[in-house]
Amino acid sequence: MAAITPLFVSVQWLQEQIATSNANIKVVDGTWHLPMWKRDAEAEYESGHIEGAVRFNLDEISDKSAPLPRTIPSAQEFGEKVGKLGVSNSNHVVIYDNNANLGMFSAARVWYMFRLFGHKEVSILDGGFPKWQAEGGKIVSGSQPDVNPVEFKTTYCVEMFLSFEQTLDAYTRKTAKILDARPPGRYNGKDPEPNPKIPSGHIIGTENLVWRAFFNPDTKSLKTREEIEKVFSNAGVNFDQSYIASCGGGITACWIALAAFICGKNIPVFTGSWLEWVKRGPDDSKVLGVKGEDLKETL
Repeated sequence: MAAITPLFVSVQWLQEQIATSNANIKVVDGTWHLPMWKRDAEAEYESGHIEGAVRFNLDEISDKSAPLPRTIPSAQEFGEKVGKLGVSNSNHVVIYDNNANLGMFSAARVWYMFRLFGHKEVSILDGGFPKWQAEGGKIVSGSQPDVNPVEFKTTYCVEMFLSFEQTLDAYTRKTAKILDARPPGRYNGKDPEPNPKIPSGHIIGTENLVWRAFFNPDTKSLKTREEIEKVFSNAGVNFDQSYIASCGGGITACWIALAAFICGKNIPVFTGSWLEWVKRGPDDSKVLGVKGEDLKETL
């Protein structure tokens, strides 16, 4: 029986794989920062990254022809771009990112994309790059290493993704409830969205389930399955019913999907999330809050 790929791997485990030159392991830097953080993921990668890691740029591995940023690409495009990173279907992909607070932020979105396109041999580095640094992991600088392009065949998992039209249909017919992963201030409309031109707020009838609730604030690791099930239960989630994960722009909603995966359940992600709904959703379905550009005008 083949070994089950762990959802999370430790710094020590990854150090051992690199030390033994395990060619099956492909390390992927999936760092993506919110604009308000004023950080440059590409520059940070060049100044220091895990040895052998390739850059998975969420802005680039997307449908660039779509009106929204970071739109999920076609299966063909995903396969081509991942193949150019030297990742094949036989590789065990280990994802990390470099979030200042928890060490993990965008890694779940990269995990979600690999799973969406059929790759099951995928893990996340527990604690991300900050923990790698803290525990003495080897760091190298410079541009991405040269890799030989390989073939990456995709198998689209339709049950993991929902378009705006599918989400609107489920919302209208009340066949699924939407869980919003954003912080309460943005959900309630009191704090602005990262995009200053978009008002904060929420879809009426949704539940605010903040993505950080799945983390242990002391260890900065994801909680145990039992603790995660309690987080869902405290939010009123009954897995006998259907749910949809949403957020601001399709990044942190993937933590809801990942947490559900740990519980043996599937919660599809509406990757357009609030950014798309606020533009296309029915007027009577939205509670609108503050807009960043308006707040700047009052200063």
